[in-house]
Amino acid sequence: MMQEPGSSIPVKCWACCRKSEAPIYHGMAVSIIKCWYCGALIEDIQLEGKTGGGGGDRINNYMSDITNNSDGNSSLPVLNQRTKHHQTLGYAMVAFVFFLVTIVAGGGICIALPDAVSFTPLSPALPFLQIIAGILYLFILSTYISIIASHPGPVRLVGLEARTAGEAIGQGALNDWRWCKLCRQGKPPTAHHCRRCAICVQDLDHHCLFTANSCIGAGNMKPFLRFLYLVLLGCIFAFTAAAVMGWRNRVLIVKHTLATWHRPLLFNSLLLHALTFVWRWVLTTPLQLAGWALSFTLSFSTGVGVALLLHRQIKLKYRKSTVLGELQRRRQELQAAMAGEGRTGLGAPGGEFGQDAVHNRDVCKDKSM
Repeated sequence: MMQEPGSSIPVKCWACCRKSEAPIYHGMAVSIIKCWYCGALIEDIQLEGKTGGGGGDRINNYMSDITNNSDGNSSLPVLNQRTKHHQTLGYAMVAFVFFLVTIVAGGGICIALPDAVSFTPLSPALPFLQIIAGILYLFILSTYISIIASHPGPVRLVGLEARTAGEAIGQGALNDWRWCKLCRQGKPPTAHHCRRCAICVQDLDHHCLFTANSCIGAGNMKPFLRFLYLVLLGCIFAFTAAAVMGWRNRVLIVKHTLATWHRPLLFNSLLLHALTFVWRWVLTTPLQLAGWALSFTLSFSTGVGVALLLHRQIKLKYRKSTVLGELQRRRQELQAAMAGEGRTGLGAPGGEFGQDAVHNRDVCKDKSM
């Protein structure tokens, strides 16, 4: 699409406050351009020459926020705060994770493990094995606490340190930075805003419901991976003990299963009889077998889920990417395929914002001469 000759509107960069020129294509201003000096992205451009969020007022508010907060995390607007429902759900998920880990560990340590090693050459080592399992359980809980106690990834406002000190921002210091309307602060290309947590997170990977309904990013990715490794190890330990216990008690388990199935039908309905089979098996079984069934089922299902999640995270770490990054890459590939082009841009239709930045830089240089 050809640009109309001499058609452009002046806009002000939210970071360095230098004026730029946004080209107009067929009566419409481009939605985003790149500042010719600092490299920040200027978005939501309107034909009146203003950017979304208030232009100069937005810059003043932003600078007052980051001046009053040395770490760069400004006080968030009321609409950008976590709701009580969000926090309550986070507390509930923390309680659920503690309960699940305790059930799996308790069933393996107190029920499955003693039965599995009794009357075997490993019988004298039972206390030692239980101590090891208990230490592993404590490591899992401590790692989980470190995840929810850590910030998911504070945004590093490295390029704006000069501005907060009253100095000029260096040329190209904020390359591809964007303005977050909700947090009212700039963010680097590797940071993304989470609307559930109401914060911008550095290297945001995904929003996890099980970690207190919070995000996983650069700040807590290492303890998150460590937690997955430890949980998988604990599930393997508990599942092995439960499998050995089940094999040693296989005759009793088969007899109880057949006896439960051949009981009279409930309300003469075979479907209802089959649907309630598991509950009747658990309620009528001895306490030891009920503990075995619970430990076996939870350790297997939890282990499979954690193994799949850990496999995905290792692949992403090897590619130096994140879950959100992969989703964005696939979306861009889909958009490129639909447009029938090799790559889609952020600027005018059929072009990239880099081309608009070159035009913007040339126009500003011509005016300064």
